[in-house]
Amino acid sequence: MALKVAAVSYFNTVPFVKGLQSYFTPSELNLLLAPPSQCIRAFKENIADVALVPTGALPDLNGYVSTDGWYVLDKFCIGALEEVGSVFLFAHSPLEQLKIIYLDPHSRTSNGLFKVLSAFYWKQKYLYQNQPDHWQNIHGRNGGIVIGDKAIAIKPQFPYAYDLALAWRQFSFLPFVFAVWVVRINKVPDFYLSKIAQAFQDGLEHKLEWAKVEASRYGFTQDFAQTYYEKYIDFELDDVKKNAIHLYLSYLAQIEHFELPTFRYYWPQTF
Repeated sequence: MALKVAAVSYFNTVPFVKGLQSYFTPSELNLLLAPPSQCIRAFKENIADVALVPTGALPDLNGYVSTDGWYVLDKFCIGALEEVGSVFLFAHSPLEQLKIIYLDPHSRTSNGLFKVLSAFYWKQKYLYQNQPDHWQNIHGRNGGIVIGDKAIAIKPQFPYAYDLALAWRQFSFLPFVFAVWVVRINKVPDFYLSKIAQAFQDGLEHKLEWAKVEASRYGFTQDFAQTYYEKYIDFELDDVKKNAIHLYLSYLAQIEHFELPTFRYYWPQTF
């Protein structure tokens, strides 16, 4: 039976994807590449047994994913120690002059992060709207959250680009975690999970090589691609980042009024 994995289709996930493709044959791996919002949906709807999901969507999994439950695979994530370079509030006016914020339809985490920063750090109130191709409506007093490869591409168009991970660091003194790997309990044997962990580790050990190989496919230069992995994206899920996840969800729960998710971090015993 093929391993069912949903992974984010952005450039920052390439080391994980290449690791999986190196360790699993096509018949062993059923890989879905999609925006973050579709990855969490694939996990909830039993399309994937392993998925890279936004941290802001973890509360959605409480009581939803079968009676077997789920856990977070330890040691790996998509995070940032300071700047992330691909998650921004874009605007043509300063933050304090904005009235409407267009949310990114692909990422609940980044939208939630902006709401947390607005409420608890910047102390600003905005009207929030959802709209397809929302970045095209960023003008005047309208700002917009844009994430991923699209954010990197259009950043030069805007005089104001607020890096949300950097703002979180300035507010909380902690790194930020945008996505973690979740696994459906009893669906992935421990020896398979060990192979996944080895694949991820190998992919990250060769991340700069993959950056060079894949840069042009995403419209980046090799120098930028390598700098992005070295300077902006941090892939290690450690205790500090786990504390950051909990703090972020605690703040977000005060805004969106959800019950904090209960889950455990797990590392394969056979690794």
